[in-house]
Amino acid sequence: MKVIIASISSNSRRLRAMAKRNGFDPVFISVLKIVPLDISKELDTCPGNAVYSWAVFTSATAASLFFKSERLIRYIKGAKLAAVGSGTARSLQRKGLRVDFIPSEYTTEKLAEELPANPGSRVLILRSKDGNNAAEEVLGKRGIVSCRIDLYRASFVSKPVKLERIRGAKIAIFGSSKEVMGLENRLSISGISEFKKEVVAAPIGPLTGDTAMKMGYRVIDMPKAYTYRSLFEMLGELKLGGRI
Repeated sequence: MKVIIASISSNSRRLRAMAKRNGFDPVFISVLKIVPLDISKELDTCPGNAVYSWAVFTSATAASLFFKSERLIRYIKGAKLAAVGSGTARSLQRKGLRVDFIPSEYTTEKLAEELPANPGSRVLILRSKDGNNAAEEVLGKRGIVSCRIDLYRASFVSKPVKLERIRGAKIAIFGSSKEVMGLENRLSISGISEFKKEVVAAPIGPLTGDTAMKMGYRVIDMPKAYTYRSLFEMLGELKLGGRI
């Protein structure tokens, strides 16, 4: 069964391998590119002499870019580390760091709700500029002081996709709301309308699913955990059961 995976190019090898292991024929379409940001002003806003109880990483990309700033590395000396999901945690662990907390659901809002931090403590949030302020708002309601540093943003890949590449696909797989919009950006107006009639969207979580529905997709079930691994396992089970 042919599936479309819309993501960033660095995910291509890993996601295609997951799709094949679960019995799918993947076509990978790069829809976003990562743009690192100048964080010097944000580092001046977040005091380096403050004691941060926690450093929160919201993506593997944030974890990777974090290690490129020696000044930022010094910020988390003595802090515990939290990762929004298992993939982000592995990125930190490969660098020899211990991850002290992963939330029960892999969202920044759930992480902020469950983070074992005391009122009055400081939390450093390392993330994408594209993310919302839900984590900061939840932490603020708990009396926890947060400071956010945007390490990167994702920009759209504008080169059109040839319709032959997507013809015959049954599922479109998305890991974020911006990836849904990114595929829209790469497909022609005529092509996208026909594409949506033929496929069902498989989003990694509810926010991505809401975006897909708003953009005209029929959305399949949600995975148990908001990870690509769980998503592909769910799709494999649905395929074996004849539900897709």
